[in-house]
Amino acid sequence: MGNVQKQTLIPEYMKHFSCIGSECEDTCCNGWTINIDKNTYKKYKNLSSQKIKDDINKNIKRNKKNSSEGFYAEFPIGVNGCSMLSETGLCRIHSELGESYLSNTCTIFPRSINKVNNVLEIGASLSCPEIARLVLLNPKGIDFEMTIKDDNTRGFTFNNINSNLDKFKLFWDIRSFAIFILQDKRYSVDDRLINLGMWISKLNEVVELNSEEKLLENINSFKETLNNQNLKNSLSKIKPNYDLYTKICYEILSIRKLYRLESRRYIELLNEISEGFDINGDTLPDDFGEMIFGIKEKYYNPYFKDHDYILENYLVNEVFTDCFGKDTSKIFEEFIVLVIKYSLIKLHLYGIASKYKELNDELIVYVIQSFSKCIGKFNVYLKTILELLKKNELNSLAHMAILIKG
Repeated sequence: MGNVQKQTLIPEYMKHFSCIGSECEDTCCNGWTINIDKNTYKKYKNLSSQKIKDDINKNIKRNKKNSSEGFYAEFPIGVNGCSMLSETGLCRIHSELGESYLSNTCTIFPRSINKVNNVLEIGASLSCPEIARLVLLNPKGIDFEMTIKDDNTRGFTFNNINSNLDKFKLFWDIRSFAIFILQDKRYSVDDRLINLGMWISKLNEVVELNSEEKLLENINSFKETLNNQNLKNSLSKIKPNYDLYTKICYEILSIRKLYRLESRRYIELLNEISEGFDINGDTLPDDFGEMIFGIKEKYYNPYFKDHDYILENYLVNEVFTDCFGKDTSKIFEEFIVLVIKYSLIKLHLYGIASKYKELNDELIVYVIQSFSKCIGKFNVYLKTILELLKKNELNSLAHMAILIKG
């Protein structure tokens, strides 16, 4: 009996993705603990192939403190990634036993699977270098396509959203309009992100009423605002505050040491950025703001003048795969986290541009992929930054605009 086919929404880049295996510059599991679901764990225990069974038993660890069906056990990471990698960096379970013996985590990565109104949504994480290239380097932007595909998800989804439930009633229109704003090429990408924040800040009444009719009225009203030249003029008056930007960057750098970063590729990136910024430990240079201004003028702005679609594609992919707007009670916090990730990526790009005295496509993919894999989905780290901004009263739309422009 074949796989069940399901209606599936995909970004177009998924039609072109296939794993490039040993040619990849990174290893899927490098820097991560690999979760093993209960069904896969039982399959490993029933193996007849003694050599790999012994190696699996030696490396696998039961997750007894916080066990669940999906997180029943784990393969801890070694120096070069998962303990079941071969010397060539390939997965021994896949090569010796076949794909059917991979855990849910390994089968699905780098895909991001959500279910919305019984329709599968399959995008992908920029943690994968090949996905990062397909997503970021597409000047046409991200389009979406409804298709029929085999359901190979093993029943696993990151989010399961039913708009018939009151708490999800506004989700679809909120996310759709968020993507519309981020793809509105009349504005710079910085300004589009600020526009998104402006719109979200006007949603309080709509959210309280939980009214689809009021939401559509709100969207149509904001579309008129976007058509108004006065908005462009007001956005052009927002200037970076490099003193504040420096303060925020310093706070972010100082909390990084609270967390053990396991990704060797990302640690190498941080070392290169530190060299580019001439950072000693966690102390920023006294002229950091002035340095950032110079890097923007000399390397960053000239590159992104013709490549602004890269940042647009990053933001749109985040909004789609994270189901932006799924929790209307925390939608402004979702926006702040998006701004944090966007601003951190820009900070990383400034550092790497200073190190290599240029920006190019290869460096862009290196930075955003490494960041996405180690930090982009590191919820504890991102929430710590969010709480830091709240504590210092830096979580307003005005402060977010300064961060974005920085």
